[in-house]
Amino acid sequence: MEGSKETELKALTAGLGIEHQVKFIGQRDDLQEIYPLMDVFLLSSYTEGISITLLEAMVCGLPCVVTDVGGNSEVVLDGVTGFLVPSDAHESMADKVLSLLADPELVAVMGNNGSERVASCFSFSRMMDEYLELYES
Repeated sequence: MEGSKETELKALTAGLGIEHQVKFIGQRDDLQEIYPLMDVFLLSSYTEGISITLLEAMVCGLPCVVTDVGGNSEVVLDGVTGFLVPSDAHESMADKVLSLLADPELVAVMGNNGSERVASCFSFSRMMDEYLELYES
């Protein structure tokens, strides 16, 4: 993370005693190397289209906790591939993350479901077929 809140957030994690569990990695171009180090993917956007990083995380088998905005609900099936929470429900988002971290079996099931969903519904060939069908109609 970089920006105006970085110092404040680092101080908060230290104050909560979780600085060893939270990593501030800044902007990265090598996410394919980062996703395998993660247990859960969190996307707390107030607005969103269909997030490429969300699709990437799901392909990598990560359960996702995301705000129910924009295209997120088209990608994440609530309770199946991850969880959708209202964009202003910070405590609910934290509760969902904690519930996943406490249940490795659920993490594995949701991660597998998400990976399969992206492969079947959001692959390049599938998207091209749908665009072609749209143009021909």
